[in-house]
Amino acid sequence: MAMTSTRMLPASIASNGSNGSQRSHRSYSLAPSEDDNQTPLFPTIVLGKDEITPLFRSRHPEELIVRGAPLFTCAKCFKYTPKEDKLRAHERACLRRRHAGKAVLCSDEFMVNEVDGSVDKLYAQHLALFTRLFLDTKSVFFDVSPFMFYTLIKRSTKQIVGVFSKEKMSWDNNNLACILILPPWQRKGLGQVLISASYALGRKEGRLGGPERPLSDLGHKGYISYWCGEIFRTLLDLKPGDCITVQQISDKTYITTEDILEALDTFDSGVIEENSRGLGIHADKLEKWAEKNNVRKERPVDWVVL
Repeated sequence: MAMTSTRMLPASIASNGSNGSQRSHRSYSLAPSEDDNQTPLFPTIVLGKDEITPLFRSRHPEELIVRGAPLFTCAKCFKYTPKEDKLRAHERACLRRRHAGKAVLCSDEFMVNEVDGSVDKLYAQHLALFTRLFLDTKSVFFDVSPFMFYTLIKRSTKQIVGVFSKEKMSWDNNNLACILILPPWQRKGLGQVLISASYALGRKEGRLGGPERPLSDLGHKGYISYWCGEIFRTLLDLKPGDCITVQQISDKTYITTEDILEALDTFDSGVIEENSRGLGIHADKLEKWAEKNNVRKERPVDWVVL
């Protein structure tokens, strides 16, 4: 994804004067890049009440930030300022408004909002700039019109906990371009929730696809885990003696046949047998494989399409 040579600068929260009163923040320390060209321009980013160490160099317009000082960011609209008092004043107004976009998926615990980059351009730019702090492969920050953005919202707290984007027109039929679980909510299994949302939306649109390549090592691990889980649950539905084809698994899961075959390569030998009718299983071996690899019978989330 190449960055356009022309850009519209996202507006920061207007700021003058002192930093204002300092509040305590929950700190999330990550390992920043050691590459001088990637070294973050500010030591921490304060997202609402969470203080986070960025991993990579900001692409925020430098005239709108202060080098070496924390960057204060609204946890709802992702506008930013080097002044904490300006953020708090902004939050009092912003947090009364609804999240950007429209709700397209919901579950008991989460909601997914869809934001059109050409309709809500400033919000999408702010979101893209924020994700760049944690994704070194993120290359589009200002030319956001060709993309749709999806925010994962925790219903009980109304907090945005993750985001992914996808191209509106993908020649490879990708259902996801970039994905990020916000640092305060990482290592809680929410990556699987977001991946499942991308496939639920693909099913809604009748689009069979997968993630944009190449995948990072961590991204590849996450997708293999998701694909294996979906295949496992599909195979569990087989009756003794029944068989299923890779194409039938794809029809049920909306995972491409290529990705299914890649995932099947990770199953232990003897769990699945191939014959002239398709794939058969040894149920006891399948259960043991799932237990050993922490693959659960329950889906990460049961989405309702809105």
